[in-house]
This record gives sequence, structure tokens and C-alpha cells, in this order.
Amino acid sequence: MSTTPSPDQLLAEAERAVGDRYRIESLAGEGGMGRVFAARDTQLGRRVAIKLLTVLDPNPDEDPGLRAHDRLVGEARAMARLNHPNLCRVIEVSLVGQTPFLVMDWVDGADLTRFCKPFETKHRISILLRVVDAVAAMHQAGLVHGDLKPSNVLVDHDERPTIVDFGLARAESDPSWIATPRGGTPGYSAPELMTAHAEIDPSVDVFSLGVMLYELLTDRTPFPKRTAPAVVIDLLRRGAVPLPEHYSPGVPADLQKICLAAMEPEPGDRYPDAAAMAADLRRYLRRETVSARPRLLESKFDEQIEQQILQTREWRRLGLITPRETEVVTRVLADLQRAESPWIIDARRLQASQVSLYLGGWILALGLVVGLADTWDVIGAPLGIATAWLFALLSLGLGYRLQSAGEKRIGVGMLVTGQVALPAAVWLVLRHTAWLAGADGTGMGPASELTAMLFRGERPLPGLANAQILALSLVGLGLAGSLRAVVRSSAFTFFSVLGAGAGWLSLYLVFGGLDAMPSVALGRWGLWLALLGVATLPAGLIVDAREHEIIREIGRRRAKQRDAAPVLCGSLLWMGLGITAAALFAPAWYLFEHADENPMNPAKQAWAFAINGLILVGVMVVLGRRPTPLRRRIAEVLRWVLPTHLMAPLLFMEIHETWGVWLPWLVLLPVLAIGFCFASALRQWKPFLISGLAYLAIWYGRCFVRIEADLPEATAWRVVLTFAAVLLGPALMVLAWRAPAWIARRRLERWERRSALRAGPRAGQSWR
Repeated sequence: MSTTPSPDQLLAEAERAVGDRYRIESLAGEGGMGRVFAARDTQLGRRVAIKLLTVLDPNPDEDPGLRAHDRLVGEARAMARLNHPNLCRVIEVSLVGQTPFLVMDWVDGADLTRFCKPFETKHRISILLRVVDAVAAMHQAGLVHGDLKPSNVLVDHDERPTIVDFGLARAESDPSWIATPRGGTPGYSAPELMTAHAEIDPSVDVFSLGVMLYELLTDRTPFPKRTAPAVVIDLLRRGAVPLPEHYSPGVPADLQKICLAAMEPEPGDRYPDAAAMAADLRRYLRRETVSARPRLLESKFDEQIEQQILQTREWRRLGLITPRETEVVTRVLADLQRAESPWIIDARRLQASQVSLYLGGWILALGLVVGLADTWDVIGAPLGIATAWLFALLSLGLGYRLQSAGEKRIGVGMLVTGQVALPAAVWLVLRHTAWLAGADGTGMGPASELTAMLFRGERPLPGLANAQILALSLVGLGLAGSLRAVVRSSAFTFFSVLGAGAGWLSLYLVFGGLDAMPSVALGRWGLWLALLGVATLPAGLIVDAREHEIIREIGRRRAKQRDAAPVLCGSLLWMGLGITAAALFAPAWYLFEHADENPMNPAKQAWAFAINGLILVGVMVVLGRRPTPLRRRIAEVLRWVLPTHLMAPLLFMEIHETWGVWLPWLVLLPVLAIGFCFASALRQWKPFLISGLAYLAIWYGRCFVRIEADLPEATAWRVVLTFAAVLLGPALMVLAWRAPAWIARRRLERWERRSALRAGPRAGQSWR
């Protein structure tokens, strides 16, 4: 029968084990792996902590001394590999005698929770952050502590925390991690750490840090300290663990998210290591958006969103809201489920630091493009070019470094600055060397009258020749594509689309697109631009369909690709600008005629704009064949453009008196405007209503102009037109009031007649 040794016996045994150099003073702590004694180094006169290993339930086939020896050597090696101010330092390892021991620095302090008890939350977090940084240093060295808990974190009077007791610390590659259960402290250790044959990685320490954060936020542990691992996992998965705000209503929401993300039941859902958790804590301290997305909160949120979507559809079925309102509400709710990366949210939030970032990048771009160009003759070409390239490469290099280090918000901002600065540096080189300028100063294309009007004199500005613009566009396009592939941010997809558009237009200049009379040149430019839009539209539709499939496969929360919007919007922008320019400057081409000397022909422009309207209707049909949220939004924008393409030509024809008449156009315009107003009721398209009302107001004003200019008795006609509106308006309002009741009565009578015919003659009733 074994008996527990008394404190005096323990001290005596420790004295015999450590020899004469160290004088044991007291028992400081005891755990499953050994006992820690406070002692004094008799040679150096300093206080130290001595840890003597104990062997509990040794394997009969294994030498207990060898087993203790291996554990001690493993702990010593783990601690010796670390050099961090918040990690306990090993002074000496003794393998002589029956009981091996470690000599460590003595930390005179209280455990973490007891020390932080009187402090407010912000103060506690500042101390915990140093602990998390120390664990991150361990993880960076390839070590996992395995037994993090408040009693293993001692805080001295200077508020410096120190992690002690590395008895379970091992290298991640150590095969002994996988062979046997690792133990740990129930209530703090990750559940998988206490089971056999499970892969152990830094996420086990992240779980313990999450429990410690929970305790610092609430002054209690999330579950009883002796709870079995299976029960812990079940509680976490079911969401049965109370949120920190349940015990402390004032807990900041971001700290609660960090805590819950660290305590995820599945290791793959936690922070991958302590460095990631420390980065999120620093985001909280900087008042930035944290990256934590706890499954517990997300699942509750998604469930509520899905219930709300179903409720919205039920409202539609019950007739409480319109189909259009159902679509809008469903789209907004679905967008809420598609979580943005935290740095993107912070990039959109106009805080002082973000405004400073934008302002600094813009001022740098102005200095490189405008400042260096204007002071060229003062500072000299070599210094100007060197300055531009230096800042361009610094912006790109530092931006990539910050982005790789996790500072994505600042990093991407600097990369965007580099996206502008590098073409500016190339432009300065072309400006100085006149490369690609050509003999006539416009690159490969000849100088035209329009070129001479656009630039100073007969030659364009230095560095802005046609071929030079093409080169700058290709540089910008190549850089944007490379940054999109490396950084994986759709912000650079926008620059790629912009670069493609600029390059396409510069090709038009290079091949002599302006070598014609201005109207024909601008008409060709419109068709050239529309061709780019038509060519890129299928690519945008394919990318959008792929992104929609990704959302359906992995959910909106995990879908990060956002390239379809800039591609589709760019495509429709090029197409819209192109067909508008062609209709204005070369409307004869729409009728398969040659452009004449008077391209501003209102009749031909009317036909051209009408054809453009039909083209846009076709695009809307294409977008509606496989509706996605993005395609529905773009179609909504087109609904603002379509009415103008059909009503504006009538207005122009009335103003220019096409074919020598103005009255037919003045009559057709309100008919079409009113038609768009009533067409809006078919699909709840408010753009049709607003456009119709706007053109009706323009028509009403044109009526007074025509009366004044072309009709006799203008005063009488003005009075008639005024009172016509004054009387017609209320009449329509009364009609809107009474017509539904009349329609309902007529419908009811029709139903009654149909019912009577189906029922046949009633008893005692004859039909004549």
C-alpha cells in the first residue's frame, strides 16, 4: 500500500537528487510530469526553479530511468531551442543520479488568471498578446507546447508573462506525438491532444489560448475542467457552450469571435497557429476587421438568413410584397452570406489611416506623372527617370512584402500605387528617348487633323505617340495580370480590363484610325470599341457562370473570386460607348450607306439609336437566360439606358425638324414616354417609369417652345396647354382611384355569368 510522502520527505528527496550545489527551499508546484521546487544556486547566489521528473505507471517492459531520461532530454532540447523574453530559459540539465532534473530561471509571479483578476479587459488582452507571441515563436521553431494553461503562465510585477513547464513540448515531426495519448490538462487542452493516433499541430495550442482568452473575458472557464474530450467536442459542435457575452455582456464582439475561432472543435477550423491568432488580436487593437469567422456564429447566422429568405418568399406568396421587392430582399440577404476578406472591408472603410493610404498613393502618382514631367529641364532626364523607377519598384516590392506578411490592406494599396507608378516610369523613359515615336511624332500612324487639334501644334506631347500609348497600355495590362495571379485580388482585374481597353484603343490609333475626316474617324472608333465589348462579353458570361457554380458548390462564405463584375461591366461599357459613338457620328452605316459630309442627320441617327435599343434588348435577353445576381444587376443598369436610346432620337428629330416636319415627332415622343411608364408595371421596372416621366417633362417643355416659335395665337395655346395639364392630371388621379373598382365589378359579373352557364337552368326557372 503506497502512501503520499509528506512535504518534508519531498524536500529531503529533492535535496538528495540535486546534490550540494542547489539548496531546496520549497515545493513550488506539482504536475503529472514532475515536481517543481524553488531553490537557490549556492555558487552564484541566485534563485532558480528545479524540476524533478516523476515516472507514473511505467511500462513494465521499459526501463523507468531511461523513460525519465528521454523525457527530460526532450524537454531540455525543446526549451533550449527557444529564445524569447516570455519563454522560460533552461540553465542546466542534470542526467546524473537516479532522478534527472532541469534547472530553470525562477519566475517570481502569479499565474495568468489570478494576476489579471483586477484588470479591465483591454489590460488583460495586452498581457495575453505577449503570451500568444511567445507561443508563436515556439510554433515558428517547429515546437508545440501541448499543455498551455493559466498556471503555466506566470506574470511578474513588471507585468511580463513567462511560459513555463515544457514537459509535453515536442517537435511537430516527433513520431512519439502520434504513437500514444499526450495527456494535457482537461478543460484547457484540445480534445484531440488527449486521444491516441491523432495528428498534432500548433492548433492544439491555439485551442488552449482560446480557453484562456475565454477565461480572461468572463472570469470562468467555458466547461468544467474535468470534462471528457468527447463531451467537449459535443458541447462545442452543438453550440452548448455559452457565448462569452452571456457571462459578460460588455465583451467586444471581435474578441468574442477570436475566442470562438480559437476554440473550434475541428482543428482545421481554428487559427493554423498562434501567429495567426496574434495577428487577429492586433487587428482588434488597431480597430480593424478581424479575420475570425467562428462556425458557431456563422451557422446561426446562415440558418437565420435561410429562414428569412423562406419567409420573404412566403410573404410574396401571400401577396404582402411584390415580386420585385422579393428579388431585392433575397439578393441582399444572399449577399450578406458572402463574407468579404477583412482587409477588403477595411480598404472600403474610410478611416483616417485608409484615407492617408489613398492620399499618399495619389500624391506620389501626381509627383511622378506631373511633377517630374514639369521639372524635366531642371532636374535632368537621368535623375527624373531614376526617381520614377525607384519609387515604382519600391511600391511594388514593399507592397508584395507586406501582402505576403499578412498586411494585405496596406500591401494591396501599395501594389495599386505601383500599378500606376510603373507605367509612369516607362512613360518618362519613352518621353526622354522618343522610342516608338516615329518620324512624324505619332508612332506608326499618320498625323491627322484631329490629332493636331488634340495635341499642341502638329505633334503630340512627348511620350504620348500612338505606339507609345500602346506600349504603356501593354505594360499596365501585363503588370495587372501578374499582380492578379500573385496577389489573387480582383482589384487588379479592374486594372486588367482598363489596360485592355486602353491597349485596344491605342491599336486603333497605331493603325491609322484617325486618318479620316473627324466624323468618320469617330464612327470607326465607336465600332472598334463596340467590337471589343462584343469580344469580351462571352468571357465575362463564362467567368460569371463559373463563379456562380463555385458559390453553389462551396457556399457564399468561402467563394472569394470576384472577377466577373469588372469583366462584364467593362464589356458592356465598351459596347455601350461604341454603339453610341457610331450612332452619333456615322448613323448612315446602320442603313448600309457610306458616311456623307453631313453625318449629323437626325433621321438616320434616330434609326441608329433605335437599332442600338434593339441591340441592348438582345443583351438583356442574353443576361436573362441564366440569371445570376450579377447579371440581374447589370440588366437593371441597362434598363436605365434603353429608354433613352429610343426616346432621345425622337427628341433630336423634333428639334432639327427632320424631313421638314416637327409635329409627328412631338406627338410620338409622349406616346412612347407614356408607353414606358405603363410598361414599368409589367416587371416592376422603375427605370422605365422614371425615364418615361423625365422625357414627358422634356416634351412638355418643348411644346411651349414650339408654340412660341411656330404657332399663331401663342398666348392662347400656352393657356390651353397649361389648363390641359392641370385638368388631365387630376382626371388621371381620379381614374386611378375609380378604375380598379370598376374593373373588379366587371370581373365579378363575368365570373357570375360563367358560373351560371356551367350550372345550367335552376329548378322552376325557364330559359327563353
